[in-house]
Amino acid sequence: MGRLSTVYAGRPITTRVPHIMEAFIDLPIVNPPSAPFRVQSFGANAFLHNVDKPFEIHRMIPRMIFADAAATRFSTHDQNELLGCVDISIKEKSRNEAMTAGFVPLLNLVKGTAEQTWEWTDPLVLVRGQGFLVQASMESTVFSFAVGNVSALRLQLAFEGFYLVLPPAFDQR
Repeated sequence: MGRLSTVYAGRPITTRVPHIMEAFIDLPIVNPPSAPFRVQSFGANAFLHNVDKPFEIHRMIPRMIFADAAATRFSTHDQNELLGCVDISIKEKSRNEAMTAGFVPLLNLVKGTAEQTWEWTDPLVLVRGQGFLVQASMESTVFSFAVGNVSALRLQLAFEGFYLVLPPAFDQR
């Protein structure tokens, strides 16, 4: 976990409540491959923070699983192999700031082989109305190893952190 501040916006942080902001998209697998790359976007509001408490984000957790036409989830391959198939682009919408330099391989963002998270040294704090625009791109030719009735590769992203509970603001005169 990154550094934990004791104050936010000049007010002491009284409590941190664990929270996860997550969403998924299904990236279709086409055999034989018909296009070299496909770009799909998570919905515009998929990673929008809409709670009055500030959200202090410490890490992003990606997961990749296969799904069939009935959306039955199953995984038969190593996460490293699957994370290497997808490139991702993340933009912080309210500040209009790119968090990745264009599309980068998802495997390059995660650390380690067991936990597989993108850890941030300094947490990012979102307030109500702020969020991320996330897009994924995959090369369809990499799915020669897909077997059976697999129709999609499901990309699940979770931003993990804490809601910050602050004491009420008071008027100092």
